[in-house]
Amino acid sequence: MKEGIGEGEKHKAVQQFKLQLNGVFEPFNCYGLGHEIPFAKEITTELALQLHKRLNGVDHPIVYELAKRKYRSRAKKA
Repeated sequence: MKEGIGEGEKHKAVQQFKLQLNGVFEPFNCYGLGHEIPFAKEITTELALQLHKRLNGVDHPIVYELAKRKYRSRAKKA
């Protein structure tokens, strides 16, 4: 059985993914929506993690509202 990567490597991979999303969401700046980019990146990342779980056999729903709730609960802690 294949071993997974450590927590540090997981964190690094997620951060790299978020950096790549900067390019995806850059056009929002043209329309004055730059302030929405951090939220969109966090939600997109959470949805990608949900998809990853599902594709790896974990019975986990892929739901925007769950991603938004998780993001907001983390934002309150910060």
